[in-house]
Amino acid sequence: MSRNSLPFSLLVDPPSPRSVAMAPSSAGTLKCAPVFDMIADRVKAEGPSLVRKVKGTFYFKITGSDGTVQEWLVDLKNGNGSVTKNPGKKGDCNIAMKDEDFVNMVSGKLGPQKAFFEGKLKVTGNTALAMKLQTIVPRPGKAKL
Repeated sequence: MSRNSLPFSLLVDPPSPRSVAMAPSSAGTLKCAPVFDMIADRVKAEGPSLVRKVKGTFYFKITGSDGTVQEWLVDLKNGNGSVTKNPGKKGDCNIAMKDEDFVNMVSGKLGPQKAFFEGKLKVTGNTALAMKLQTIVPRPGKAKL
């Protein structure tokens, strides 16, 4: 699935959980990759504002069903912010999940609390910073007032 097939507007005005479709995983590509492309687009567009709000870094370690591991660092602490694939370093808040669970969480099919308590979402480091994730990855179906 290309970056253009999932519009940036998904992050700003997310659709219902059923309307979010992720590409099937192929060798070396995770279904969640388009989500990180959208996060990168948002950081590029709103970086300074997001850095002022969040003041932290997020390291994501996502494991595919075939054992493929991909990592991203979302830096909303330094400069204008950035998203780096395979960063080689951890963040202030470190998140580990399976690809399918991450996609389900972002699309609204799996709640973050449920994922955490079921052991599908592992958070280390500054766990309080995880609450600010909704700043960059809003949950589908939530109205913004």
